[in-house]
Amino acid sequence: MKAAEVMITNVITVVDKALAQLPSVINVIVQDGTVELWGIVDSASEKKTVRVAAEATLEVRAVNDYLIIRPAQAGY
Repeated sequence: MKAAEVMITNVITVVDKALAQLPSVINVIVQDGTVELWGIVDSASEKKTVRVAAEATLEVRAVNDYLIIRPAQAGY
């Protein structure tokens, strides 16, 4: 397995573990040591959890966070 493939696998594994208990829709793109996070999360803490997990992954040089916090919905 190439080093880039190992890094992609590592990032996805770390982010998946961080989100194991959180229902989210997130896409992770890794290229040349840069991680892009795209999708919808439910809270600022969830957004931070994903970003920190990506940043903590070996060989990641930069993280671009394009995650959106889902707006609260009014109840009846």
